[in-house]
Amino acid sequence: YDGDSDSSPVLGQFSGDEIPPEIVSTGNKVLVTFTTNDNTTAEGWFLHYSCEKPDWCTGMTDLTEETDTIDDGSGTFFYHNGTSCMWHIHPQDAIEITLNFLNFETEEDFDILKVVNGENNEVLAQYSGLFEQGNLPESITCPSGNMYLIFSTNQTVTFQGWKAWYYIITTGTKGFLSDNNQVRLFPNPAKDEVNISLKLAKKQNLKITLISSEGVGKKEFSILNASGDANRLINIEELPAGIYFIIVKGETVNFTGKFVKK
Repeated sequence: YDGDSDSSPVLGQFSGDEIPPEIVSTGNKVLVTFTTNDNTTAEGWFLHYSCEKPDWCTGMTDLTEETDTIDDGSGTFFYHNGTSCMWHIHPQDAIEITLNFLNFETEEDFDILKVVNGENNEVLAQYSGLFEQGNLPESITCPSGNMYLIFSTNQTVTFQGWKAWYYIITTGTKGFLSDNNQVRLFPNPAKDEVNISLKLAKKQNLKITLISSEGVGKKEFSILNASGDANRLINIEELPAGIYFIIVKGETVNFTGKFVKK
């Protein structure tokens, strides 16, 4: 049973002399029962089990990807008491890092997440408490390519914890990469379509990634041998309303833009 009672969903039921297949439970409790009748007996059975535990956060974690998801390491469990751990976000060529929260539940005033500018040790934000979806902590932007997250908890109450994702701005991302390279994103807000307009000084292949504000990749596109004035119209009609990011990468282009889907 996938749980701790015989009313839980049945994962498998076996008899005979053939070895059953491997059984996987996505929960953290399994109940095994063995029932016999009053007739024939046999040698019985022997099983082995293994489990996966959350990767509870400890020490320092380095993050160098241009966008990534971070959490306190507790998975579906509550985080531990007496936690002290850090994440160092420092992607290559980043000049700005923005952190966005997906959920946040900690003991108010005692289990605290700090966001620190690694260039000057300035505390940019400090969060604790229970935040409902739709009322999460605001996005926080570090005006350098060097950000630390510091999470510390006391010895009493614990909660579900937190999860966030970040993206970066690199040199030239906000518009002109040089006098002859430009990326524009319009209209904004957009309803059914969003247009990417590029002015390129050099022929190159481009990769375009559309990401939701939850940090989940939604769409990916390629433009081969783009040069001069190039445009790409992206249909967003089926996407739910919200904030989205578009990342355009090429040999001379490294652009991140944001738009609102109405």
